[in-house]
Order: sequence, then structure tokens, then C-alpha cells
Amino acid sequence: MNGTDDLPGGSTDIDGSTIDYVSMISTYDPMEQTTPLRPIGPVGARVVERIEQEPDEHTQARYRVSIRTLAALMTIILSIAIGIPIYRAVQRNRWQNAVADDVVSTMEIVDDMLLQNHGNTGFVNGDISCPDPNTCFLTADSGVITKDSLNAVTRIPMHAGDSITIRHNSRDGAPAYEYIVIGENVHLPGSCIYHSSSGKMVCDWR
Repeated sequence: MNGTDDLPGGSTDIDGSTIDYVSMISTYDPMEQTTPLRPIGPVGARVVERIEQEPDEHTQARYRVSIRTLAALMTIILSIAIGIPIYRAVQRNRWQNAVADDVVSTMEIVDDMLLQNHGNTGFVNGDISCPDPNTCFLTADSGVITKDSLNAVTRIPMHAGDSITIRHNSRDGAPAYEYIVIGENVHLPGSCIYHSSSGKMVCDWR
């Protein structure tokens, strides 16, 4: 047979020569693979979903930064939430102790003044009020203990924010030898009170 003819048997006669028909099979290229991954079972489905949704390196870096920032913010928030009540409790305790110290200091000074005058000194009607720690001075003049207007004799040591009131127990206006000391603080409701008759101090903080 002359010429070129396609033979059904799988061979071609070209110029009288017979050659076998060769089927060309394309080489597999993974880059051209378009068939999606087919998961096998629920576990395989999650793996495939994880692979298909895996973020790139830049996105992962942003995720890490975001997580670290969030962790730092949570640490700060927790520190503040825990620290503020603790700070307030500590500060409140300091104020209470300061008031108690001022009451004791006032009691000691008054008792010393009474002893120095051999029990012949008392208090007249009217409270001795000391709202300012810098101007709370006492003096014993003419048989009575009063506040020193010249601020030159005996100073009662007081903490900032505290106030002291010395009150007598007289009812008829005569000098009284028993007294009470009331200590207060501008930041706290309540007070500490010392009674000379019992020699005890009671603090009531509301």
C-alpha cells in the first residue's frame, strides 16, 4: 500500500514501511494538578480543611503578634483588677492605724500634763478641737488644759488627714478631770475613742 494510511490495527504504512503506532502519554506535572483533595472520613475532612485554610507566613506572624499583645493586655487588666482592692485595703489599714496612734499620743500628752500639775488641772466646758496637725498645741493655764493659741507649748503629733477632739465629762461647768479623746480621718467613716475613766480605746470603722 502506497502513501500514508492510518491502519486500525495500530500500524501505519509509509512508503512501504510498516511502523508500530505509538500512543503519546503526557508526563505528570504536579503543578497542573487541579483535582481537589478528597478527604476520607471526618478526620480527613478536618485535615484537608486545615491544609486548604493554612495562612501564609505573614498572616501567621500577625497572629502571633496579636496573641502576644492580647496576652500582655490581659496580664495588665488582671494586675489592675487584683491590685486596686489590695491597695485600697492597705491604705485603709494605714489610715486606721494612724488615727489610733494619734489618739494614743494625745492621751499620753494629756496625762503627762495632768501629772505635772499634781492633779490640779482639768478641763472646762467646750471641746478642744484639733483639725489641723500643724496647729494642735496644748497648754495648762490657770488650772485648765486648753488649746494654745500661740502654738508654742506642747504639740500633739498627728498624721495628715487626721483630726483630734478632746472632750470632758463635766456637766456643771466646773473643771473635769476625766476626758475622752476622739480621733477621726477625712478618708474614713467612723472613729477611735479613748475614755480616761476606763483607760481603753475603741475604734469603730464603718
